[in-house]
Amino acid sequence: MGLAVISDVTTVDGNVTTFVRTYSDDTTYTRTDTVNADGSTTSVATFRDGQVEEVTNYTGSGGSAGFIDPNTGSPEEELSTGKIGRQTWRDLLD
Repeated sequence: MGLAVISDVTTVDGNVTTFVRTYSDDTTYTRTDTVNADGSTTSVATFRDGQVEEVTNYTGSGGSAGFIDPNTGSPEEELSTGKIGRQTWRDLLD
């Protein structure tokens, strides 16, 4: 028999959003998203088994690296080809 979701609670405090899901076995999944001063977002997820995963997403201008492609996370594609987005190998050779 699967677990039932007992509650979902989302709170927002300034630049921090926290989501907590509670299951019928009293375990929880928690995700905290923080918008950083540079415009990036850091997400920290704590899973039911206690495993923690942290990811920082960068979009738009990436400071000294220049443009960071939101599709690939690479600052090089736009800088080397002058095009934004995914590039085919033919675009790179032209």
